[in-house]
Amino acid sequence: MQLKVDKVFCLHHTPLIARHSRLTEFFKKTNLEVDWVTGYLPETITINECHQIMNQMITKKIIELPNTSMADNIDFAKMKSKNLVSLYKKQMFCIQEQVKNNYQYILILEDDVDTTDPMFNEVYLNSCIDEFKNADGDLLFVGTCCDLHSRNRSTYSHIRPEQTSRCAHMYIVKLGAAKTLLQHLPNISDAYDWKLNEIIKNESLKVWWVEPGIEQYGYASSLVGEVTGKEKNMEKK
Repeated sequence: MQLKVDKVFCLHHTPLIARHSRLTEFFKKTNLEVDWVTGYLPETITINECHQIMNQMITKKIIELPNTSMADNIDFAKMKSKNLVSLYKKQMFCIQEQVKNNYQYILILEDDVDTTDPMFNEVYLNSCIDEFKNADGDLLFVGTCCDLHSRNRSTYSHIRPEQTSRCAHMYIVKLGAAKTLLQHLPNISDAYDWKLNEIIKNESLKVWWVEPGIEQYGYASSLVGEVTGKEKNMEKK
């Protein structure tokens, strides 16, 4: 699979071994070359890095606290916010790599992207990318979830103009937009997709959604029976 981008990154939380195995098999089968991003584990995140996100999650009622005790609520919020900061920093690493290496376009995948979706193919994705480039867009959200679909009209066949992010498990970033994002991302003040929405609004970034988009992959709650896979860690030790 030869996509019309300069680099493909895949963000992966290493304890979720089944996801790595499934994705590795797909990448090998389709000859899609990716750089794995596996650092910034939750246990390495400090409370100072996540207190703003923790407050935002509680204020926006994004998480449902156990409410068994104040201590349980605080511990639960810390755990959730560390997970969000871990993912946020993986995302930011990709944007930093794009700017550092002058990649004109990058595709970022999270490890819950549904590679079994029939739309995950070279012809369809490159058609979407071509339209996005012709539209001179900044961010193209290929992934979708929670029944989020654009109802806006478009002169293009596969992409539609929007005002916000959609799902960050599969999206494309233009270099100019990456430079703008990096002016704001180091201030980790909210979950990544909410932060994107803030930047999109304040910087008037040109956002497009792919229709139909590619869904997230469904997982069983148990990870029993998964096999360890070999992976490339992009982060410096």
